[in-house]
Amino acid sequence: MFGGASLAREPQHEYGDDLDWRRAHRELSRIAKEIAIHDFEQALWIVAAKKSHLHEKVGFASLHEYLERTFGYRPRFAIDKIRVAEALVELPEIAQALKDGVLTWTAVREIVRVATKVTEGEWLDALRGKSLREVEAEVRGRRQGDRPGECARPELVKRTIHVEVTPETFALWREAMMVLKKNAGGPLSEDEAIRTMARTALGGPKDESRSAYQIVVTRCADCGGTTQRGHGEEIDVAGHVLETAECDAQHVDLREAKPRATQNIPPAIRRQVWHRDHGHCVVPGCRLSTFVDVHHLQLRSEGGTHDLERMVVLCTAHHSRVHEGRLSITGTYSDGLRFQHADGAVYGSAVDAEQAAIMSDTFLALVELGFKQGESQRVLEAIRSAHVGPIQDFPTAIRLALRHLRQQA
Repeated sequence: MFGGASLAREPQHEYGDDLDWRRAHRELSRIAKEIAIHDFEQALWIVAAKKSHLHEKVGFASLHEYLERTFGYRPRFAIDKIRVAEALVELPEIAQALKDGVLTWTAVREIVRVATKVTEGEWLDALRGKSLREVEAEVRGRRQGDRPGECARPELVKRTIHVEVTPETFALWREAMMVLKKNAGGPLSEDEAIRTMARTALGGPKDESRSAYQIVVTRCADCGGTTQRGHGEEIDVAGHVLETAECDAQHVDLREAKPRATQNIPPAIRRQVWHRDHGHCVVPGCRLSTFVDVHHLQLRSEGGTHDLERMVVLCTAHHSRVHEGRLSITGTYSDGLRFQHADGAVYGSAVDAEQAAIMSDTFLALVELGFKQGESQRVLEAIRSAHVGPIQDFPTAIRLALRHLRQQA
């Protein structure tokens, strides 16, 4: 462990015209390396503290609260400290780079989001000598296990909304969030709540026979990338965003001299589905009706028709979950609809979070490779049924899926 003497030394500057900039550089470099070593040692002790339940022994509710009190960290920073410390146990090369002062803790914080035992060497080579901003840019849009240089996933890139409001507005915001979550009949993230509010503000369900508002979503014919226009800016979004929009959209051909909006679903059919489902989401337990879409159980782009038996009303959140492969809906309205999580569990029952994440990631990967959503869903159901025990990881799942597809070809 370090004593306090080295970091407590006061610089003996000779202020004047001939400031010793060389010594300043030398001392600042020394301090940076010592801070990195301290961060490495702190990570070791954080892991030890968690294993020994230190926070319980001294009367704190959690380890991050202990770190907040001991070091004066903000809650988010304390949580990051624990996350990075646990990751370094599994990533010895990155841990050594921190200990040697090759990487700063802030750079390590970003790298461990994506690096694994297999890829940590590649990430170290790719990011050595880069600034924190460059490291963040390389990691952004990638998930754990991805390699440097692989295409980023727009759905993993998060945007931050930061505003300062009056106490009255803050109180209204909290009340609105509570109402939205209550109406959802289940968990609703802030992202999903804000999306629902925004869609309502953009139009709201004024006419059950028509889509409520227009957005501009574009798919590039060359690269296949999808963007959504937001106040004049083209923002990269995941491909499933376009598929979601196409379920219940008004199409506008911007190449026309006088673009006109044409309704995807005939108004009479949309009105009939809306009334049949009582204008709210059909997912068990969900009561959202503030803003809903009509979803085709078989996508129009995959040969689906406006068959009332295979069209249902879904809220914004659940509609997105279907196109992300996190929720599957099968069957027909008359014979009964079946709702399942990505791991195959009946919707609302206990979910194996790890298996659900593996299967939904595999679903999106298959769709990105050009397979149809319906076909991808059927493949996942097949390998889930045929495989004994849980599927180990994403590479195993995608390998099983591609093997099944070859056998069926």
